[in-house]
Amino acid sequence: PMSEPQIARSLYMVPVAEIDASGGLRPLDLAWVEALTGLLKRDGQRHPVEIYRKRGGGYGMVTGRHRFAAVTALGWATIDADILEGAALDR
Repeated sequence: PMSEPQIARSLYMVPVAEIDASGGLRPLDLAWVEALTGLLKRDGQRHPVEIYRKRGGGYGMVTGRHRFAAVTALGWATIDADILEGAALDR
């Protein structure tokens, strides 16, 4: 008999207003943000952003600045996110 799969991690619906998406390794490509906005509007969010808890409160962005910009353009209040802890942030 097959074993029941285990949960690897949880995704969270995080308020957009609590995420600081500044910084990043590359500048935002506005054409890509526009394309993502259309895809998210049509299909919803399929891939979570990765964030971390900031010491002073709120969250910092690890990956997903383009998705975040598209969600912001759509006026969504929350975004699906994977909250990374400790060792996962060291990658």
